Amino acid sequence: MNKGFTIVELIIVIILLGILAAIALPRFLDVDEDAHEAKVHAVVGALQTSISSAHAVWRLHGDGVAVADLPEFSDGTVNFNANGFPVEAGDVRGNNLFLITPNHNRCGRIWNNLLSYGVSLDNSGEGSGVTGDGTQRWYKTIEGGDFRVDTGACRYTYMADDSYVIAYDPTTGVVALE
Repeated sequence: MNKGFTIVELIIVIILLGILAAIALPRFLDVDEDAHEAKVHAVVGALQTSISSAHAVWRLHGDGVAVADLPEFSDGTVNFNANGFPVEAGDVRGNNLFLITPNHNRCGRIWNNLLSYGVSLDNSGEGSGVTGDGTQRWYKTIEGGDFRVDTGACRYTYMADDSYVIAYDPTTGVVALE
């Protein structure tokens, strides 16, 4: 009476395990990419929700005109254009000017204020320069942040995969994945 597996049985088991690994491995490799995509889509949704909330508050309290430092929204430092969408916001590192067209510095402050610093901006982005004493000049960033602010209007590139770019259009309030 034999008490073990034959070579043929062991080879069959190894072949079956190889087939299972070949089927399952590609599914596990996509998990990381899927996680990045899900994070970016979640941030798009969060930013759009914040901008829609800001617009709703502006409609209630903004009197249909451009408004600086609307006290009823967020921390009271958000500025709105005549369409009722945020164009500037205060930041722990930046000033709050009433300007119509956001640049990369203002876009960084809008991001930080509307997302309550919950999604970090990387210090490699435009306008995130530091002063002589090492503090940040225009808006708060960190090393290893999730997104960076790109040159020009409100475009935010995902640091883990720069093929994901979020764009905010302050004239229409639309947040989109480019």
